[in-house]
Amino acid sequence: MSLRRFLIRLIWLCILPLLALSAYLVVDSVRSAREQNAQQANDVARNFATALDLGLKARIGALNLLAVSPLANDPALRHALYEEALGFRQSFGGHVALADPQLHLLFNTRQPFGSELPPMPRPAGRAAVPLALASGEPAVGDSFIGPVAKEPLIAVAVPGLRGGRVAFLVIAIVELAQFQQLLDQVALPSGWAISLRDGAGVVLARRAPAGFDSARDVDAEGRFVVASKVAPWTVTLEIPRELYRTPMLVAGLSLVAALLLATVTGVFGALSGSRRLGEDLRALTEPTTAALPLSEITEVAAVRHVLDVTAESRRVAEFALRASEQRFRATFEQAAVGLALVDPEGRWLRVNHKLCDIVGYTHEELLALDFQAITYPDDLDSDLLFVRRILAGELSTYSMEKRYVRKDGELVWINLTVALVRREDAQPDYFISVVEDIQRRKQAELALKAREATLSEAQRLTGIGNWSWDLRRDVHSWSEEIYRIYGRDPALPPAGVPEVQAYFTPASWAEMRAIIEAAMREGIPYAVDAEVVRPDGTHRWITARGEATRDASGDIVELHGTVQDITERKEAADALHELNASLEQRVEQRTADLIATNQELDTFAYAVSHDLRAPLRAMNGFSKALLEDYGERLDGEARLYLDQIIIASRKMGDLIDGILALSRSMRGELHRDVVNISEMSRRLLADLILADPARVVEIEIEPGLRVHGDARLVEAVMLNLLGNAWKYTARTAAARICVRAGEVASMPGICVVDNGAGFDMAHAEQLFQPFRRLHRQDEFPGIGIGLATVQRIVRRHGGDICAHATPGQGASFCFALPAVLAEEGAVAGPLAASSAPHGDTLPINPAESVGKDGEAS
Repeated sequence: MSLRRFLIRLIWLCILPLLALSAYLVVDSVRSAREQNAQQANDVARNFATALDLGLKARIGALNLLAVSPLANDPALRHALYEEALGFRQSFGGHVALADPQLHLLFNTRQPFGSELPPMPRPAGRAAVPLALASGEPAVGDSFIGPVAKEPLIAVAVPGLRGGRVAFLVIAIVELAQFQQLLDQVALPSGWAISLRDGAGVVLARRAPAGFDSARDVDAEGRFVVASKVAPWTVTLEIPRELYRTPMLVAGLSLVAALLLATVTGVFGALSGSRRLGEDLRALTEPTTAALPLSEITEVAAVRHVLDVTAESRRVAEFALRASEQRFRATFEQAAVGLALVDPEGRWLRVNHKLCDIVGYTHEELLALDFQAITYPDDLDSDLLFVRRILAGELSTYSMEKRYVRKDGELVWINLTVALVRREDAQPDYFISVVEDIQRRKQAELALKAREATLSEAQRLTGIGNWSWDLRRDVHSWSEEIYRIYGRDPALPPAGVPEVQAYFTPASWAEMRAIIEAAMREGIPYAVDAEVVRPDGTHRWITARGEATRDASGDIVELHGTVQDITERKEAADALHELNASLEQRVEQRTADLIATNQELDTFAYAVSHDLRAPLRAMNGFSKALLEDYGERLDGEARLYLDQIIIASRKMGDLIDGILALSRSMRGELHRDVVNISEMSRRLLADLILADPARVVEIEIEPGLRVHGDARLVEAVMLNLLGNAWKYTARTAAARICVRAGEVASMPGICVVDNGAGFDMAHAEQLFQPFRRLHRQDEFPGIGIGLATVQRIVRRHGGDICAHATPGQGASFCFALPAVLAEEGAVAGPLAASSAPHGDTLPINPAESVGKDGEAS
C-alpha cells in the first residue's frame, strides 16, 4: 500500500472521529453555554436574595432588641424607647413604629413623640402586623401605601412577648428606595434585568435596560426565580432571548464552520505530505529506545533530542509543581490567620479553616457567598472604595479594620489586608485577602478607653492630675486635669523647664526648683504646696508631688508624680485662721461683757437682798406691832386692811426670793457631777409629804435616773418641777406624779409627769416667761418665777426643756442636759436609767405624803 493511500486512509480514520467529536463538542458547547448562563443567572439571583435575607434578618434582630427592652413595659419610659428607635433609623435607614395588640399606633419615628397618629393601615394580602400578632413570630409583609408617608412601604413586624403573649408590636417601616439601592449594587451583565416582587407580585425594585419588556423580550427558559427565605418575596432575573439564544447559535455555527474548514485543510495538507515525512513523523512519536531507526534528517533528529530533553524537564517541573502545590495547600490551610482568594466581583474562590472559624460559616456555605454579604453594612462602603482604587491601579495593596457579620448574627472585628494578583495582560485575576481576628484587641481597647475616661473623670472630680518627665529624652507628659489646673491651652504641648516657671510665683518656683533638682540628683521624693499664676491672672494653690524612676544601673531616668488643686482647701484654711483670730477677740470681748454683767447682777442682788428687805421687814414688823398693841381698838375693816398689808409684804418677800433665785441660777461657776435624779426626787417628795401630810398621791419614780450637771442647780430644777406637780394635783381626786426617763430633741432626758390641772398648749410660750402665770391666783397661788428659773438653769447647762399638757388631764415637763466628757471617761449628760425594768411605784398615804409650794409658778 502506497504511503499516499495509507496517509489518506489514516487521515480519514483520524478525521472521522474528530468530526464526530467536533459535532458533539458543538452541541455540548451550546448546552454548556446555556448552562453557564443559567448558573450565572441563578447565582446572581440567589446572591441578591441572600443579601436581602441578611439585611432583613439584621433589621429583625435590631427590632428584637427593642421588643425585649424593659422600656416598652412602662408607658412613662416609652420616650426613651422612642430615642432607641431613632438609633434604629440611623443604622438601617427606616422608621420604627410601636403598636398595641389592638393595632393602635403608640409612636412613629416619622413624627415627633407624642404626636397624634393616624390609624394603622390594614393592607390586603399578606400583611406583616396581623401575621406577627397571630403567630407570635417576626413577619415581613407585602407592600402597602403608608398613611403618613403616602408612598409604597414595606413593614417588618416583631412581636413583644410578655408572659407568652403579644404585649405590643415593634414595626420597621422600610422605603422601597432602600431595596432599589441594594438592587443597584448587584453586578449585572449588560442587557440583563432583575426585579424584586412581593407575595402579591407587586414590583418592589427593578433594574432593566431601557425599553425592556419582560413579556415581549424574555422566554420562559431565560427567566430565573429565587424565593426569599425570610420574606414572601421573589427575586426574578431575566435574560432577553437575543442574549440568551442568539450568541449560542452563532457560536455553534461558527464552531461547525471552523471545524469543517480545519478538516478540509487538514485533508489537503496530509495528502501533500510524502512518505519520508510520514516515516520521520512516525519516528518522532516513538521513544529513542524503539526498534525504528532514527531519522536521517538532521533537523528531525535534533527535534527528537529536544523533545526528549523537554519531556525530562517537564517531568521534573511537574514533580516540583506538585511539591510546591502541597506546601502551599498546607500553609494555606494551617495558617494562624484567615486566608482567602476572592474574584474581582467579591465571590470567595478559596478559603481556609481559620477564616471559616472567624465568621462561623462552613467551607461550602462561605463559598456560596461573597464578601459583601458578610461585611457589616456600615463598613462596606469603605471596603468597596479600596477595592475600586486597587482595581483602578491607584493602590497595590490596602489594609483596614472592619466588621464581619458572623453566621450567628454577632459582629466580629477583623484586620483585613488585601493584595491584587493580575494576569499577564495586566487584567485583574483575583485578590489575596489576609483576615486577622482582632475582636479581643478591640474589646481591650474599649475597656482601656472606658478606664481612661473613668480616670479622667476621677481626676477632674478630685482636682488631681498626673505627669511624667523622661529625663533622657526631655519629654514631658501631662494629663488633661493638669492643663485645667494651670489654665494652659490643651492644644499646646506640656510646658517643660524653664517654660513652666511662668506658672508659679517667684517664691513658689524657687522652692519648687530646689526640690526638683534634689529629686533629679538624689531621687528624693517630694510633696510641696505652691502658688500657681494662670495666664488669665488668677491664682490657684496646688500640692505638687514627685518621685524618681531609676534604670537597671541605678541612674535616675524619669520623674513622675501628681498635681492636686487645693485652692478651696487653702482658702478654707485661711478663712478658718481669720475666723479663729476674730473668735478669740470676740470671746475676750464677750468674757469682759459677761464679767461686767455678772458684777451688775451681783450689785442688783445685793440691793434686792438688803435695800428692799429692810423696808419690807419694817412694814411687816410695824403691822404686827399695830395688831398686837391696838388690835382690840380696831374695827373689822381696819384689821382686814392690816392683814392685807401683812400678806402683801409676805408676797413681796416671796418675789424678792424668786428674783434672787433667778439671779443665782445665772451666776456662779458650774460644777458638773453625776447627779442621781431618782434619789433626789425621793428626797424632795418626802419633804413635800411632811409639809402636807393630808395629801394622798401615787408616786412613780424610775430607778437609776442620772444626769451630769451642777447638783445645786439640778436640785433647784427638780424642786420647782416636783413642787408644781404637787401643787397642780391638789384638786385631783386620784393624784399621780411620775418621774421617768424621756427624750428631748433626740437627746435622752428626765420627765416629770402629773395628772393635775394641766394647761392650754395655745399659751405654752408664756410658761417660761418670768411672772407670767396660766392659772388664777385664787385657784393655784404662786408668783410665776419657778419655770423661768428652770429654763435658765437647763439652758446654762447647754440643754433644752419642753412641756406638753391637756387641760384637766395633767402636764409633762421634760428636760435634757447634753453629754460631757468627765475626767475618768465619757459620761452621758442625762444618763440612761439603770437596768430596773420599771419605776418604783410609791402609793403615798398621809404618813408618807409630800407637799411644798415648789412651783415658783
